[in-house]
This record gives sequence, structure tokens and C-alpha cells, in this order.
Amino acid sequence: MDQRYFLRFESGERKGETIPIPASGLTIGRRPGHTLQITDSSVSGNHAELRIAGGQVLLKDLGSTNGTRVEGQRVQEQRLQPGERLQFGTVELFFGAEESADSGDEIRLESADEPTAPVRPAAPAARPAAQPAARPAAQPAARPAAQPAARPAAQPAARPAAQPAASSEVPSDYLPAAELLEGPAELGRVSAERLARSAKVSRPGLVVVALALLGGGVWYWLQGQQGGSEQRSRPVEPVIGNLLSEDYSFEGERDSWSGVEGAPQAFLRNVAAAYSGDYGLSCDLGTQEWARTRSKLVSIGDDKELVASAQLRARGGVRVRLGLEFSQGLADESARLEPITIFARPIEGGAYERVEWSTNVPPGYDRARLVVDARAETGAGSAAFDDASVLMRGKAPAPAAELGEARLFVLGEPAAYGLFARGGTLGISALELREGAEQPPLSLEASAEQTRFRLVPSGTGSFSQLRLRVDGALAGRGMATLGMPAAGMASSAGGAGAAKPAEAGFRSHGASGFERENVARVLLGSGRDLVTLEAGVPMRVRALREDKALVLQIDCPQAKALTLQVDFREERKSAQDLAATARAAEKKGELGSCIQQWSALLDSYPFEEPLVREAEEVRARLVQQGLGELRELGQSLERARFFQLPELFEQCRVQMTAVAQRYARSEVERATEEQMQAMETELSGSRARLRARELERLQAILGALEGSGSKGLAEQVRRAITAQQGGQ
Repeated sequence: MDQRYFLRFESGERKGETIPIPASGLTIGRRPGHTLQITDSSVSGNHAELRIAGGQVLLKDLGSTNGTRVEGQRVQEQRLQPGERLQFGTVELFFGAEESADSGDEIRLESADEPTAPVRPAAPAARPAAQPAARPAAQPAARPAAQPAARPAAQPAARPAAQPAASSEVPSDYLPAAELLEGPAELGRVSAERLARSAKVSRPGLVVVALALLGGGVWYWLQGQQGGSEQRSRPVEPVIGNLLSEDYSFEGERDSWSGVEGAPQAFLRNVAAAYSGDYGLSCDLGTQEWARTRSKLVSIGDDKELVASAQLRARGGVRVRLGLEFSQGLADESARLEPITIFARPIEGGAYERVEWSTNVPPGYDRARLVVDARAETGAGSAAFDDASVLMRGKAPAPAAELGEARLFVLGEPAAYGLFARGGTLGISALELREGAEQPPLSLEASAEQTRFRLVPSGTGSFSQLRLRVDGALAGRGMATLGMPAAGMASSAGGAGAAKPAEAGFRSHGASGFERENVARVLLGSGRDLVTLEAGVPMRVRALREDKALVLQIDCPQAKALTLQVDFREERKSAQDLAATARAAEKKGELGSCIQQWSALLDSYPFEEPLVREAEEVRARLVQQGLGELRELGQSLERARFFQLPELFEQCRVQMTAVAQRYARSEVERATEEQMQAMETELSGSRARLRARELERLQAILGALEGSGSKGLAEQVRRAITAQQGGQ
């Protein structure tokens, strides 16, 4: 008989939906355009395909991230048998077949062309216990009462009259093999579709086969129970107030936990992973592989404390950790903060261990979900977890440090994850101190000191790298840095005009990425939202724009503490004083002093946005004005050099001296001095050439006078030559 194949969703939002497989086959993936689009995040954009050839169905993985599995085994390419269970990522489907017409006593599924949905193997709870005995002898082909719409009413009469005994003499305690083998372990399940292939086997024969398969399935299940170190008889204990509701112990159909895009492996439901009840979730990892799964999103309050817990187990070289991912449910996606994830300490070892930790809800976030992350860092192994819960308790504990509306949180277990917020607005997240790029985050201690927060590693240690993410409005207002002044060099507000190195001083970077070395301070945002970072040592800052956030990695060797200044009232008063002095100096024509005061404001007190803007504009205008005057004098110098005009050289020198005085202790003064030095070199060369020519002329005159016997005149020329040779 011809067969028609179908897929039926066994989990997820589409659970129960049946998809016929056309003769042309199916392509499967998360992206639009596939003949079977599955939008679950664990499914890759191009995941797999099904092809029908020679009456068989071939399944092929298309290089998916989370893999394609048949009966729990990951495959690349495999021919399918009806009754097998498939997994694309974490989405489970049943592969079945339908016969195109009746065939005597064959066990048969309805055709896809019938008006009702294809018949699905019933779960044990869906069939009343007394149903087999209630089957009337006069209805040899009738379906159980639980499925009245599965076959048209007139169809039983179409069965040949000579075959009534084939089904009417079934013992009252008979159950179909598919029902006998369905149980909580879901191991050794035999579907009616598989039994249909043995068309001539009698009912008693089917029972014998089913019982044999049942025995094998029970033996396999018991082996799985004995294979773990924990007893499987432990009952599931409900957790009152668990926000994960029925999804905490995985005893029902799995339809809310999902993997993440890009993970090389995925957590799957498994009897061998159960801590209590029949199921847990587990994954097998090769060296350097990882897997992550997440629960459904639950609503939370931002002034509450969350408590996350689960039974975790890691084997081999695997470490597994429990985390909470926070996100926002705003309708406007452009206004949402990026999700953040905070973890508890990782566990290692072979036995289940209960992990429980509590945390504040980060400001502005109103949704959360549990996360389990496993990584094979030192070798292959496995990870498992069970009995997960998220509880929302009373008012959240106070933050680690507070200054007015500014709050600093230190979260995680151990407390190694810093968050900064002003009021109810998050500004900095994922703040971590590390000993090195490959080292884990250090446990943090926070304190408040007048106008700033202070973060230090627990104990007396140091750190060499700082990582953080600038979020929301703070990221959109841009960044700036202050370079370290060179050793032994006077500050901009100091005395004599020493040269200012290009890497020192204030530099604005806007809201884009940048890299800068020898940084003394990092400025985030502006106005009342301004925050500055200092480590007490020169820093190398690298900033990368990621969507709406800025991610910073700062190298600061042997730093002892990180300072976050949030109050700048005193600094703003000093900036106002410098601005007033600069404006007065410009009115007096003391342009160098004006530039100097604005430079001091930028380098020491760049904390008032209007003043910073004014300082940058006035400095740029005056510097360009002074350099323009120098360019005009440079043209006169070129004319003096070309035509060898010492008098013009002298005029240029006087004019340049005046420019240098007006722009004293500024970039213009330094440029003037450089140009005057070049001019003096040119002028000295010109004078030397003139003296040489004059000596030649006097020598010729002396020779003529001596030849004519004019001794008196000759003596005067000799004295002139002597004076010229002496440089007088």
C-alpha cells in the first residue's frame, strides 16, 4: 500500500498540529521561506530538510547550531521509520505514516485527505481505563469512544462481512501494544504505525510482540534509573509561589524551556537526568563546547528580591551555573534596555547539588527567566539540572552603596557583577574587575565616599582589567577621556608654556567606538547624568558600539581601586570661575591667557556641558586666528629668503614677536617660536653669504690699491677686512 507521511508537533505552541509531508519534501528552519517554518529560538535559520525517494523519507541536517536528533541521537543524515521522534533544536515532533486504503486486519491511520485530523497515538491519560471492555462485539471496526470524529460514520460498514471475528473476538482485557508501551519514561515506545507494517500478524501475535518490546523497554528504563548516582524514587515536591509554575520539574510535555542561538549543544529532557520524578534536562558536551537553556519569561517587580534555585549536576570537565536573565517588556522596542544575565557560582563534581541565591531586580527591568549554562572548559562531560524555581520575595535589600539618587549594586554569587543607576534609570551594567582577560570576575566590595563610589576586589588584591557596559540614555550622550599629563610637565593652568603632548588633555569621542592609551579619566554622559571612572593608573580604553549600548574594556595594570564620581558641584563652581577669567582675558586682548583658561577648564573640569562646548569653540577660533597670522608672516619670510633681503627678515621677526606675546602659553606661541627659529636660521645664512661677498670685494680693492702704491687707502681697506672677518 502507498503511504503518506506526516509530522506532528509534540511540544511548543504548535503542539498537536500535524503537517503532511508532500512528495517534494520539506525544508525546515526559523527564517521565512521554508515550507515548515519553526520560530523557536533553538531552531537555526536553515535547520534541516526532508526528502522522499523510493518510498522512504531521508532527513538531513543543514549545519544547524543546536542539531537534529532522531530518538535522542544527533544525526547528520538518516532514513526515517514511522513512529520515530525527531528534534529540531529543542522542538519535538512525531514522524508517522498513513495508508492510502484499508488492508484487512492491518492497523491503520486515517488518510490525510479525510476531513478530520490524522489519528495520533493517544497518551495514557486520554483513554478511559475501561474503554477496551466497552467495545461492542457488533462493531468490529469502530474506534474508541474518545475519538468519534477520526473516521467517517459510514466507513465501518465498508469492511468485508467475512471478517467480523478479526476484531470482535478480542478479549475484554486486551490493550493495543501502543498503549501498553506508553509510559512516563518514553523509552521503548512502539507506535501503531510500526505494528501496521506486519500486516498478517494476528491480534494475539501482536500482544506477544508488544509484551516482548515492553519488557525490553522496562529493562532499558531501569538501567537508566540505576545508571545515575541518585535514587529515582524521590517524589517531586511542589514549590509554593514558584513563578515557573508547572515547568519546574519537567514531568509534563516540555514547551517553555528553549536553547539559544549559536550554542553547539542543547539541553534535552532525559530520564537519567531526573533528580526527582521521572525527568530532568541534560546535555553532553565535547571539549570547549557549551549549552544554555532558558525558562519562560515571568513578570517581576523592580522593588522585589528574587530567589533562584535548582538542583545542578556536572560531570567530567564540565562546569554548570545557574543564572537569571532580566529584560524589559516595553512595547517600544527601540526604548528597551538590552537584557542582562547574572550568574551564581559554577559547580563541578558528579553528584546533584542544590544551588540557591537571591538578588535585587535591576532598576527598570520587569521580566526575568531562569538560565542554566554549561561549559566544557577542561574536557568533555555532561551537565544536568532539575527542580528549578524562581520566587519573588518582599522588598529588595538596599544597594551596596548610595549617594542621593545614585545607587551602586553588586550582584551575583559571589558578588562580582556591578550595576550603576541614577533614580530608576540604569546607566552602567556588567561592571567587572578581573586580574586578566582570561580570568573570572573578582568578588567586589563597594563603599560611598562623599561624591564618589569606590569599588575594590575583596581582600587586598589588585586588578588589571575593567569591563563594563554603558546602557540606555547614558550611552546615547557620548563619552570623553582625559589623557595623563607627561611626567614633569606643567598643567595647562600652570606657569611656563611647556609643550603639551598630543595624547594629553581632553578628547571627546561622541557615541561611537574608539581606542585611546594613557587615559587618566573616562567621562560617561553629560550634565546631571555625568559619571567619571578613574583607576589611579594610566588606562588603555577600548570602546565598542553594540546596538544601543557601549561596551568598554579598560586595561589598568596593578590598579587597586575603581572610583566612580557622581557628584560634581565643587568642580562645576571651579569651571565657572575659569570661564569668567577666560572671557575677561579675551576682552583685554590677552588671547594666550584666554586660550589657557579654556584649556584648563577642559583638562580639569569638563563637567558642565555648555561650558565645555563654549571652551572648545573659543579655543578653536582663537587658535585658528593666531595660526592664520603666522601663515601671512610665513609668506613674507619666503620672499625675504628668495630675494636675500635681510631687512625684510628683521621686519618679520618683530611682527612674530608681537604675535607670540598676544598668544602667550598657547599652541600659537609654540608655533610662532618654531617659525622664528627657522627664520633666524635663514637670516644667519643670508648674513654669512653677504659677509663672504663683501670680503671678496674688499680683497679685490686692496690688491688694486697695493698695486698702485696707495698705501694710506690700502691700510684703511685692510682694517675693514679685519673687521668683516671678525663678524663686526
